Amino acid sequence: MGKLKTVKTLHKGHRSRILLVKRGHKLCVWKRPAGHGREESIRKQLKRIKQWKKFGLSKVKAKWYKDGILKTYVKGKNLKQIIKKRKHFFSKKSKELKALEKLITNLIKSGHFIHDLKGLNMIYDGKIWQLIDSGPIYKKSKSSVKKEYQKILYIKWSKYLSAGGKSDLKKFLKKVID
Repeated sequence: MGKLKTVKTLHKGHRSRILLVKRGHKLCVWKRPAGHGREESIRKQLKRIKQWKKFGLSKVKAKWYKDGILKTYVKGKNLKQIIKKRKHFFSKKSKELKALEKLITNLIKSGHFIHDLKGLNMIYDGKIWQLIDSGPIYKKSKSSVKKEYQKILYIKWSKYLSAGGKSDLKKFLKKVID
């Protein structure tokens, strides 16, 4: 890989490969989509990452690098880890929860819908939540965006919670999104 030194394989799947790499003294993530249409996939992902920055959803920087995308590595905990550690995460005010409210508000203000907001694709860096996976993003009407986020965030995040936690999540999303 030239100037990149592989630190660890984060994902090796049928359709892509994701590596934690070192470039000089800096940690980065290198993602290589597989198969036909790779160039188009890279272009779309780079465009999405620019949109995230514009909408205040992430500070991740990315560029095309050797048939893949080289992205800023965001150090922190993902949403799944935080929820698993604190089963009542959505019932108490914390700096993480306040930051999550801001992320959801920015998602809605953007007028765009991002489908893959599972807990592993969101990192809390100690100050803000950042999106780290450049999945599809769609322009929607404001009412449609609200409805879609209320539904998809509940589906994606509730799987980490008990019945009581699911109730707290539902209340949290209703408060933030309505």
